[in-house]
Amino acid sequence: MTVHGGSAEALPFADEGFDAVVATNNMTMWPDLVAGLLEIRRVLRPSSRLLLSWHSATAPGGTERRLALPDSDLDKVTKALQETFGNAQRRVGRYSVIWETARG
Repeated sequence: MTVHGGSAEALPFADEGFDAVVATNNMTMWPDLVAGLLEIRRVLRPSSRLLLSWHSATAPGGTERRLALPDSDLDKVTKALQETFGNAQRRVGRYSVIWETARG
């Protein structure tokens, strides 16, 4: 395994190099959500998938519930995904909120 340094806004990878990207419990730490999504779109091959997740208010642990985002922020993520990828689905699991989308 090789570890690469980088940020969501400046991924150190070639265009269209990945079949999937998964980001778990970190997107709210990106300095610019839209810039990060655009960069992820750049490295995804056509028809490839992006999966984002964040702590859910329905999680059994108190820490996870405290980290849950308000609905307005969840809506902002969904809107940013829809604007960047043209589609996005959001669902709430037991432990996390999950967004799925694909590069067209």
